Parts: sequence; structure tokens; C-alpha cells
Amino acid sequence: MSLHEEPAPDYDAITDAEHVKAAESTVSPKVIAGAAAGLVLAIVVAVLAAVTPDMLAGLGAWAPLAFVAITTAATQLAGYIKRDPLREV
Repeated sequence: MSLHEEPAPDYDAITDAEHVKAAESTVSPKVIAGAAAGLVLAIVVAVLAAVTPDMLAGLGAWAPLAFVAITTAATQLAGYIKRDPLREV
């Protein structure tokens, strides 16, 4: 190690209590990703339903449930895919 290099941080010195406190004081990126994906997809599905009302007409009375299912599935997938380093085990 030369004189100009800084030593690597000592991650072992961080206690579990500090880690938990940091995790509790921030909003999880998983929540933000899920909310953003849900909002965007809800708008997209609403616009598609307005432009092409026959899009899910074949489902009959189940069409509103299909719209909700599409948005919910995308929200859950976005939250599942997003990484959250503060809450990793």
C-alpha cells in the first residue's frame, strides 16, 4: 500500500444495531421501485383501455380484474427484482 492510498473500510466494525438503524430509517428501494412501476403501468393500462376499449372485452365481467392483475403483477415483479443492500441477509 502506497502513502496515497486510503485503507479499505472496516465493515466488520459496523455492528448489527447500526445496520438495523440504517435500514429502518430509509425507504427501501424495493418499495420505491414497486410504487413507480405500479403507477406507470396503471397509467399505461388506463390509456390503453381508453384507446382500445375492446382490448380485454373477451373477458367480459372479468376485464377490470385483469387490469388490476396486470398492474399488481408488474408492481410485485419490480419490487422482487430490485436489490436492497441494507436489508440483505
